[in-house]
Amino acid sequence: MAKNNNITLKIDNVKLVLGTLLCTSLIMYKSYDKYLDYKLQKIEFNVENIDAIKDTYDNNIDIFVMNDSQCINLNIGFWKDSCPEYLEEELDAKIIDASSLRYNKTSHINMLLDNNLSVKEIKELNNEGIYSAIEKAIIDSTNSKILGMAMGNISEALIGSEIEENDENINITDEISQSKNPIIIYSSGANDLMFLANANPSSIYKYDNDGNISNKYLYANEKLEDEETLNTIFNGIEENIKKLISINSNCTIYALSIYVPQSLRNEELSGFEKAINNYNTKLSQLCQKYNMVYINMEDLANTYNYSNSNFHIDEVGHKALASVLIDEIAKRSIVNNNDKNQKEYLKKGLIGFYNDLYMEYENLEKIDDSNYYTYVYNQQKEEKKEDADICYKVLKKNK
Repeated sequence: MAKNNNITLKIDNVKLVLGTLLCTSLIMYKSYDKYLDYKLQKIEFNVENIDAIKDTYDNNIDIFVMNDSQCINLNIGFWKDSCPEYLEEELDAKIIDASSLRYNKTSHINMLLDNNLSVKEIKELNNEGIYSAIEKAIIDSTNSKILGMAMGNISEALIGSEIEENDENINITDEISQSKNPIIIYSSGANDLMFLANANPSSIYKYDNDGNISNKYLYANEKLEDEETLNTIFNGIEENIKKLISINSNCTIYALSIYVPQSLRNEELSGFEKAINNYNTKLSQLCQKYNMVYINMEDLANTYNYSNSNFHIDEVGHKALASVLIDEIAKRSIVNNNDKNQKEYLKKGLIGFYNDLYMEYENLEKIDDSNYYTYVYNQQKEEKKEDADICYKVLKKNK
């Protein structure tokens, strides 16, 4: 009898702990949600500008977002709207959002457009990318495949995109082509910079555990100081811009700059700040060349990026960015009415996207045979292979 009492007591204790954790979580969620609402209320949209945009575009506003994570809400308050969602709601716009945590480089934009992916395929790729990233991170840190799979599924459910009934019938290149005056929110190139430098703001440190300057830091600085690094990136960006204009010459492109995140705002990592400034100078010049609108993200970052572990703007920053974009779009009071030949593009879809990813993996060139260069090359090769493998998983699911 005493044994049964002990079991009952243990079960009651477990229930008490779980109940306490649940109540605490709900209280924290409610408190943070109220705090965010208070902060968000301070950001107001210009109603006159919203009305002017709707009038200019005759309430037929098509917005395409591509392709990095600046427009994804990657914060604790993930349930709050991201920048594209604010634009969709305030402007009654049709949005195709190709923002991605995985397929976010300039080459991926070309693949996306060349293969005329459907919205369903874009969402599936991005959702699988979220799952794979979280699963791998958890397995690497805990050595538990079961926990990795569980957390991958949870993360995909929380921040992944819901696939809607008609998504498979909406193809991105056709939509851009057939839109009267498409608005392109262009945010790409930052991930190319991190890839070529083999470093991101959360992984770069000057000194290793022994107090020596790390090879990672030396390699990153070498690449950041090399003029060819930015030239390579901007060749990709310019190719994207030319492709978008060739698809629809009436498109208006709003190009987001990149910014120095909180984690890089120190003297030791000044090479990154210099590279970012040079990057933005080149982007501004490219905007002038192609009559694009340059969106300076630095002021927003100074206000809404304050975390050393998250190099994205916070929840309130997304509303602020949407407000900036609305004001900038409103300034373009005349829409383009150039004659253009609308055409339907070949729908190669995921199989074409996979083939392009695999060719990119196969064609990655080794620049130098020195030890650390070989190490970086192998890492980059593995990343390209993972890009293709993730796409292949989605293809298998769709069979």
